[in-house]
Amino acid sequence: MTRPNGDLDFLPEGGGEPHGYNEFMANVDALVIGRKTFEKVLTFDTWPYGDKRVVVLSSRPVDLSAAGK
Repeated sequence: MTRPNGDLDFLPEGGGEPHGYNEFMANVDALVIGRKTFEKVLTFDTWPYGDKRVVVLSSRPVDLSAAGK
């Protein structure tokens, strides 16, 4: 989920209450995300999903070459 330009600036940045995110993620075995979100997450310094399985939905092929960084 990103803005049309791929930005995540609508999400609050760092610190503060994670609003149940940690508890939610502790009970999730896998994530389903869109290609644009996947590509945005690849630009982060660290992979935020640990060893959870991530399924990327896309109508086009996904370039996984950057995923192993």
